[in-house]
Amino acid sequence: VTGSTPAADGSRKDDSLGNAIYFIDAITGVTFATIEGQTDRADGGAAPVAESSSLKLVADMNHSIAASVTPLDANGDGLTERIYYADVAGNIWRADLNLALGQSTPSTHSLSAERWRVYKLAALGADGVTANYAANDRRFFNQIDVVRTLKGTQVYDALLIGSGNIANPAEATVNDMFFMIKDYRISNYSTYTAGDFPLNLTDLEDVSNSVAAAQNSSEGWYMDFADSGEKVVSGSVTMDGSVYFTTIVPQTKNGCAAPTTLPSNYFYSVNIHDASPVVASISSESDMENIT
Repeated sequence: VTGSTPAADGSRKDDSLGNAIYFIDAITGVTFATIEGQTDRADGGAAPVAESSSLKLVADMNHSIAASVTPLDANGDGLTERIYYADVAGNIWRADLNLALGQSTPSTHSLSAERWRVYKLAALGADGVTANYAANDRRFFNQIDVVRTLKGTQVYDALLIGSGNIANPAEATVNDMFFMIKDYRISNYSTYTAGDFPLNLTDLEDVSNSVAAAQNSSEGWYMDFADSGEKVVSGSVTMDGSVYFTTIVPQTKNGCAAPTTLPSNYFYSVNIHDASPVVASISSESDMENIT
């Protein structure tokens, strides 16, 4: 059950299903750990009130997670130290999985869920927005593309994802975007203060003007789309320092007849560091041949 409209105070409604991450033994099929929010269940069940070795509770993880998580082996030892995931309210999350309770430095990999740390890395949608809700109702339905990269002497993990309501692709009121978020905390477990996060649009550089590339994107950037209703409905792929993704601009048509004008489709190739884009329409085969 998704809170698709704002509550009386203008805030995003909580979801009562889907706001959980499950860790399952691939051989036995047994669930050994869960990360979940504290909202009440759709079947009338109450939310858990206490953490345990198999349960990590996150107070504000209140919205459904529609796409696969992105696991990351931060140090190349063959084990997953953290995961990233996005929800349908425009939030991006990070979970560190290997901290022993009460310690400030990494320990051996722990399967005790209450020892893990989960925090909202970025809030990029309408969660908590009380003004201009409809335009900010950005939703993530795709897996986050995570790339370890280097700019000058600064190493960071680039998180790349685009918004678009796959459940309602014809809507044209949301101001959808493509994002690159920089996560500088690349060690297995990095210190941070509560005031550092979540990042929001004001922390990112607007690179919507394709003529000018990002100059001061210390935390990342976002690309606003020019066409009304243009949205990202599939995941991105990063190769050779460029991220590739597609968008659609839907056309509405009443009844069962096909629309006279087909939806527009665009292919983007964007440099992940400075966001200098190459944009090409692929609405026809001749256009496809001209893509460079």
